[in-house]
Amino acid sequence: RRGKTIEATEKGEKLIAVVPEEIASPEMTGRWEQALEEIAAKKREPERFMAGIQRLAAFLVETAKKETKPVQFEREQRGKGGRVHKALAIKVLEGVQCPLCGKAVQENSKAFGCVNWKAGCRFTLWKNALIRVKGPVLNERLVKALLIEGRVSGTTGTIILGEGMLRYYPTGAERPAVNISLSYEAKKQADSPKKTIPARKRKT
Repeated sequence: RRGKTIEATEKGEKLIAVVPEEIASPEMTGRWEQALEEIAAKKREPERFMAGIQRLAAFLVETAKKETKPVQFEREQRGKGGRVHKALAIKVLEGVQCPLCGKAVQENSKAFGCVNWKAGCRFTLWKNALIRVKGPVLNERLVKALLIEGRVSGTTGTIILGEGMLRYYPTGAERPAVNISLSYEAKKQADSPKKTIPARKRKT
């Protein structure tokens, strides 16, 4: 909505583009509204109307199975305050392999990882891994270069990927400011100490 005007969103326009014309047409909506008014006025049998809806639904499902229209809906994430923002759909990188298991590498909104993660491969490169030391954000171009060449140098420093580690040397530094494993392990929460309840003294 913009002021008093209702405008279609990008997702709405994509949806209209893929659904059959029969269900997207204003004429169909008008006929349904008229039928509902007639049902409310007891001029039409609701069973007959619902039977028509069921036949239309079956027709639309069969039509959808036969037709394929190329369209991609972006995933959305709900952030703080309930705001919805677009999230990068999972994308498989071409021409590179996971350095741990040799499978393909994929990208999501926060990191690069192995497509074989469900089978146990833990290869992960977080996009913000170098931010805390004022290094670059790891993007597709950098990650591809690291996976192919093993080393990338820029104005802020040098990134090296090898021996199961990701290292970042700021310009002029002899020691890495970042030295992290390529295998992601989720942090385990420490077990909270059990409270001991003192035994009640028996009255004598």
